[in-house]
Amino acid sequence: MRDYLREDEYDFHKLDYNFTRNMKFIILVLFVLFVIVAGVPQYYYGWRRPYYSYYRRYPYYGPPPPPPRRVVITKTVYG
Repeated sequence: MRDYLREDEYDFHKLDYNFTRNMKFIILVLFVLFVIVAGVPQYYYGWRRPYYSYYRRYPYYGPPPPPPRRVVITKTVYG
């Protein structure tokens, strides 16, 4: 049925199909490896850097807290 195709041409198409299928598989494997390698530090350190509290005792995750309020007396008003 495929007498009009030469043997090397048929082999070329077969190799091309195998190459594309293998390239899809290789890209999938590389993507899975990248996800694993990139996920290991995230598993240990969390998704963001830990901020420290104002006295730098205990780290916690979230926005940094505001500094404690200081009451500044600038002027004494005598009524």
